[in-house]
Amino acid sequence: MENFKLQLKLRIDWSDLDMYRHVNNLSFMRFMQSGRVNLWEATGLHKMYAEKHKGAMLVSTHCDF
Repeated sequence: MENFKLQLKLRIDWSDLDMYRHVNNLSFMRFMQSGRVNLWEATGLHKMYAEKHKGAMLVSTHCDF
């Protein structure tokens, strides 16, 4: 996957911002989720799991701010 490139453009909505117009910490986790799902779809993992009636499980996420 060294040469594999994937880009996902996400819109930052007003609800993603706090009162100081900084992106809310929880929004970053949602952005990572969108990226993860986009990667699964782009690589065919989503389709492979669906055909086998299986699913992937996210065990842990961590983000330092």
